[in-house]
Parts: sequence; structure tokens; C-alpha cells
Amino acid sequence: MSGDSAVWEHTSDSLVQQSMLLLDSAKDETKNDLKSKQHALNLAAEAVRTRPRWSAGHVQVARCLEAIGSKEDIKGALDHYQRALELQPSLMEDIESHIMRLRTKVSRM
Repeated sequence: MSGDSAVWEHTSDSLVQQSMLLLDSAKDETKNDLKSKQHALNLAAEAVRTRPRWSAGHVQVARCLEAIGSKEDIKGALDHYQRALELQPSLMEDIESHIMRLRTKVSRM
């Protein structure tokens, strides 16, 4: 692994970890902390930008979009869950219920 590649992987890991903590704290503090959720999304999106083939980054972007919750965000979450599955099919068991729930939610919006 080259030095640059290792730096990008560490940076992406750190961004997703920060995003996860921020999103979890926004859930704990208030259901309506849109600013924290948006910041968590920005961190996760940056991780995906630096490592576009990293399934965990796509899952975190999907979680953030799902938490924000508009119809367009839910559609985006579905896209990122699908991308994570394309990159790592073994995630099917973990992600399938999220996909089904979000498809139902979008159809009712």
C-alpha cells in the first residue's frame, strides 16, 4: 500500500467515525437537530468522495440521509445502500431490512 493510499484510508475512516458519532449524538439529543445531521452527512460524503469503493462510507451516507428524512434524502439513502451492496454483497442481510423499510416510506410520501 502506498503512503498516499494509507493516508486516504485513514482520513476516510476518521471522517466516517466522526460522522457516526455526530449522527448518534444528534439522535440522542433531539430528533430535530438537522444541523448536526447535515454535518454528519457532509463528513460521510467526504469519506465516500475520497474512497468511492468503500461500502462502509456508503452505508454511513445512507444512514445520514435517512435521518434527515425528506423524500429526496430517502431516495438518496436507497441509492447509497444499493451502492454498498454492489461493492460488498455480503451486506445484504444487514441492509435488506433498511431498503425494504425505506421503499415503503417513499411510497407513502
